[in-house]
Amino acid sequence: MPDAARSPLVRRYRLHCEVVSPLHVGGGQGDLRPALDFWTERDRFCVADLSSEVFALLPDDLVDPAATFQLPSIVAKIRNHPGLAPNRKAEILERLTRYVLTPVSPDVASIIPVIKDMENRPYVPGSALKGAIRTALAWKLVSEGRVEVQPGDLGGNPRYADDSLMSRLFGGPGANFDLLRALRVADSSPAERLRLERVEVYSLRQQGLQGKGGRFAFHVETVPAGCSTEAELTIDDFLLTGRAAERLGFDGRAGDVDRWLDVCREFGSHLIDAELRFYRQVGPFGRPLEAFYRQLQGMVVGLAARHECLLQISWGAGWTAKTIAMALSDQTQHAIRERYRLGRAGVPAFPKSRRLVGPPGRPTAPLGWLKIRVEEARDATPLPR
Repeated sequence: MPDAARSPLVRRYRLHCEVVSPLHVGGGQGDLRPALDFWTERDRFCVADLSSEVFALLPDDLVDPAATFQLPSIVAKIRNHPGLAPNRKAEILERLTRYVLTPVSPDVASIIPVIKDMENRPYVPGSALKGAIRTALAWKLVSEGRVEVQPGDLGGNPRYADDSLMSRLFGGPGANFDLLRALRVADSSPAERLRLERVEVYSLRQQGLQGKGGRFAFHVETVPAGCSTEAELTIDDFLLTGRAAERLGFDGRAGDVDRWLDVCREFGSHLIDAELRFYRQVGPFGRPLEAFYRQLQGMVVGLAARHECLLQISWGAGWTAKTIAMALSDQTQHAIRERYRLGRAGVPAFPKSRRLVGPPGRPTAPLGWLKIRVEEARDATPLPR
């Protein structure tokens, strides 16, 4: 990793994040619905701004509180309103439109939105990037035998199964004693584009990889491949050295934090190899995905010299990318599957399902792959405490 710009307290790095496959990070709000949240206009979807400020611009006779709210009807009334000048109509419609999406199919029943800033621009939350880094570091510590994983030691609820394990890996109790409080990642700069994609769940069956369709197909906002954004990562040396490290239990563990880029690169490479093995055995549907992962394998060469890594993050990344499964033996993975009733009984492959981008029956790419290049932040100054 390159030397960082140093201060008495922190080291700061700039992360250049290039989207390699469509990226979706959810914003936590509900799905967008036609006629209620967006309307169709000249082969595009116009997502509405339904704030009170925008509704205040509408003439009183346009919105009937007793009538069912329908955006197409309101838009039509604005266009045909006899009391509005053409420039006023254009102004209202412009204010009513938050942003525009290009449809990818005619059967869009709802849209899952990405997280956006106040200006409706997508970005990558620092929590999403740090979560992927945490998983990679946990995988490395378990791979090195620093902590032995026994299925019986994991929690009873599968959603929180690894809480006790993470405490053993990174310290505890509580966030104040978590080793990775010394590593912080800020939210990224806005991405320059937004794209609507069709995502479907594909499952491995006897006939090969098959799309499940129906309620397992989604229309999802994504940051498309080729977009780039930047974030800042800081490492707090104050917490990792001296009396602070002793009192927090971090003494001697600075190296576990400093090697984050090397570990992420190694974790990403292992994940690429695992996914390539999966798609080589799934039949014709898997060939475009096999080609995608062969391309990623080629990108792995030279990553270290360029201070780069490949990571898969957020929605659609799946079990293998979001857990330490690759550090566990087949026997331990099988015991964990039985404990939490994961997968289908009698089916050895796990996970056997993937969320994939593409038209029905023709998946083209997975979700969430980033290439991250790390540079020192030359303008570093001590951060406020």
